[in-house]
Amino acid sequence: MGILDDLKKELEKSTQIGVRPDEKAADTKPQEVDQELLVRIDDLYSYFEEFTKLVNSLDQKILVDYDLEHLGKLANLYQGEYKLHRNAMLDPGRGILQAAEQTRSIGDHLVKIRLDDEDLVQQFVFSFSCRSDHPRSFVVRNLDVALAGQKYCQLHNVATKLDSRRDKVTITVTPLVHVYYFFRPDPQKKAVSLNVRNMDGFGTMIYSYDPERIDSEFMDELGKYILRRPNRFRELSGFEMPEELRQKLREKLGRDPRGKEE
Repeated sequence: MGILDDLKKELEKSTQIGVRPDEKAADTKPQEVDQELLVRIDDLYSYFEEFTKLVNSLDQKILVDYDLEHLGKLANLYQGEYKLHRNAMLDPGRGILQAAEQTRSIGDHLVKIRLDDEDLVQQFVFSFSCRSDHPRSFVVRNLDVALAGQKYCQLHNVATKLDSRRDKVTITVTPLVHVYYFFRPDPQKKAVSLNVRNMDGFGTMIYSYDPERIDSEFMDELGKYILRRPNRFRELSGFEMPEELRQKLREKLGRDPRGKEE
């Protein structure tokens, strides 16, 4: 049973109202775009349409902590406000940009096409926020440390206010962190690219997947990862060693003394 099935059951228990499956996006694909990549982007978008509706219908109490360099821990932020942005893109400084443009060759001319004028999903952003209604204050030992902490917050679009007095320096932080998942095709690598910002901490992780790896198992583990439930997302993304391989390695090291020396 996948995460969507789990969410549907949770929703039925809380509301006794069923969820109608979403319709698939249009099958028509422009000739100049790799078909397999667009199919995978379309599959992902359809999955996230249903996922977004389900998680917004449930009261998910997910608490998240973020470490602020030079200041301390921004603890117990509530995760929620899930949104899906069709044919949008992610800008490092400005966040989500709607109506993304794509430069295409038509005849001998290069023209910019607004992706929101297209019939199919070519890229999208899934986002949510981690927030608290109560500002957090950090008292630091001197102004230099406070300024360094404030600079770190500004780098990650976290609002701050500085109060410097003779005996102490206080920096007040607005506890709001935006998390983004930006999916797009990468024609050069013939892969699906995923940028994840501010999920397990501040910063961006960049993943690249062969189209055939985007299957129901991958999407299910990704959904669990987003909801911070036990998952295999990082393992499927090549960042962690599967437990079976770990066990085989342990057995090999136990039999081969040369392996222990290495």
